[in-house]
Amino acid sequence: MLSLKYLRPDPFQEMCNVQCSEKDSGKKLSLQARVIRWIFHKRKRASCFGSCRASVTVEASLVFPIFLCAVACFIGLAQMILVETEVHYAVSQTAKICAKQQMFSLVPEEDDQKSNQVKEDNGIHKSDRTNGRQSIRNASSVFFDIYDAKSLCDSLVEGGRKGISVQSAFSSEEEVQVKAIYTLKLSVPFFRPIRFQKDTAVKRRVFSGYVKHRRDYDAAGDNSIVYVAENGVVYHKNASCSHICLKITGNAAIQDIVHSSKYAACEKCIHKGSSLSAIFVTAYGDCYHSTLGCSGLKRTIKAVRLKDVGRLRPCSRCASGR
Repeated sequence: MLSLKYLRPDPFQEMCNVQCSEKDSGKKLSLQARVIRWIFHKRKRASCFGSCRASVTVEASLVFPIFLCAVACFIGLAQMILVETEVHYAVSQTAKICAKQQMFSLVPEEDDQKSNQVKEDNGIHKSDRTNGRQSIRNASSVFFDIYDAKSLCDSLVEGGRKGISVQSAFSSEEEVQVKAIYTLKLSVPFFRPIRFQKDTAVKRRVFSGYVKHRRDYDAAGDNSIVYVAENGVVYHKNASCSHICLKITGNAAIQDIVHSSKYAACEKCIHKGSSLSAIFVTAYGDCYHSTLGCSGLKRTIKAVRLKDVGRLRPCSRCASGR
């Protein structure tokens, strides 16, 4: 059996073979020259075309543009993510402003000094009402006041700032939705730009002051949640009951309401001889009011458990089946 050492090539033997070939050619080289000659003889090719001159330069000239295209694409993708983040932030803030200011557009204007004083005491100023209506009607202007990324927007968004379409809508569930639709374009060297259709939508609930209770608290029996007014004598199973959730409307036909047999003047906010510039009535009420700050229009509601209501009787509209 042959030993493995005879099967493996011996580097020293190969160097001697190189030395013998040099002796046959009639040249005698030093040991250092022979070692260098042997190293160059054993080196591996660095290129696929090692036998050709300048082959590495040719390969680099072919690969380098592809590398630059890949780097440019990665940079473009990072910038696109940045643009999407900024647009989403602007849409979120726009929805927040619209939801916050929507409550002001639902309250009718009052010209009398007493009503204006009540609004200022509650933190509602006339300038806030005007700004709220403008922001609700034109969510696009509010969006672009927040979103000011001009350089990236002009280079990555199709059409620049004008290419961003902002839409707003209000649902019956007291929700405001702001949506931004735009097209991103990724520029690739030596190729056509790649386009991506994007839309960002954010929903916010209007700041109306009503918060729904979780379904977990609506258990059967005495642990169920009911609603009681501050000075009420009944309890309600539905927080949207018309007895505690008043639908207030402003009416310009003052003389028709005043001389109507259905409504009487509120004893708390309307005094004898006072002039009325606007009046407020409820859908099921029997009095008209001169200000929204009247205690006859306010309802302070508490959520309590049914076992804690005491002797309060159920509401005839929402809890009569109890």
